[in-house]
Order: sequence, then C-alpha cells, then structure tokens
Amino acid sequence: MALFFSLVLALVSIAVLAWPILRRERSSSDPTLSPDSLEDLSRRRQHIYDEVQTLSMDHELGIIRTHEYQEDLRAYRFQAAYTLREQEHLQQALAHLEEELEDEALELRKSWGTVTKTVSCETCGGEMDSEAVICPRCALSEEAEPYEEEEGPWEEK
Repeated sequence: MALFFSLVLALVSIAVLAWPILRRERSSSDPTLSPDSLEDLSRRRQHIYDEVQTLSMDHELGIIRTHEYQEDLRAYRFQAAYTLREQEHLQQALAHLEEELEDEALELRKSWGTVTKTVSCETCGGEMDSEAVICPRCALSEEAEPYEEEEGPWEEK
C-alpha cells in the first residue's frame, strides 16, 4: 500500500513539474511567430513593390496594354495589402509575446525577492521595477522625454 502511494505521489510530482514546460512548448511551436517570418514578409512585400515598378515601366514603354496593366496592377495591390495585413498581425503577435515575457520575468524576479516595489511607466503604462532606470517595455528612461523627430527642410510645415 505504501508503494502505491509513493508511486502516485511521484507521478503527480512529475506532472506538476512538467506542466509548465509542456505548456510553453505548445505555445511557442507556432512557426509563423518568429522574426524570420517577419523578414520573409518584408522581402515578399519588397518583391511585390519591385514587380509593380517593373509593370509601370513596361506600361510606359508600351510593352503591355493598358487593360492588362490595370488587371496586373490590381492583383499586385491585393497581394501587397494581404502581405501588409499579415505583417501587421505578426508584429502585433510578437509584441504581445514580448509583453507576456516581460510580465513573466517581473513576476519571477518578485518571487526571488530581487524586486520589492513596482511602479507604472509614465510612457507606456507597463509595470516595472521601481529601481529600473529604463522601462523594459518601451526602452525609455523615466526622466527622458519621448523622442520626436524634428521637421526637416524636405517636409511641409
């Protein structure tokens, strides 16, 4: 009987220890959520832009007719819109994962006792260590003003 209870206790302990690892593997196994796929989308978008430029030159040179040009241009625009939508979705998903990672890291540091007090960042509103010089979410120091680009001579005023 004692052997049976020992075996059950061992199995429960293994399950409790393995659960976070197995859960994390399932959530990170999505191959579309990677910086590499973001770069692939950027390359695909640039390829579409290059094709549109080539199409426009061919039309201006009279190599293709106006009707064919308009049909091809419409198809490229749809491809570009779809690619941009995918890229934006992927960027939002990656940003969400980064926020989750920062939350988990902060909670872990709290449990270790290395973070005793937290404050909200004035710029992004994210929770951060009160002793932190730079917010890990928006990468701005608490004292620094957000950078605003000045108007250059090429921009209208």
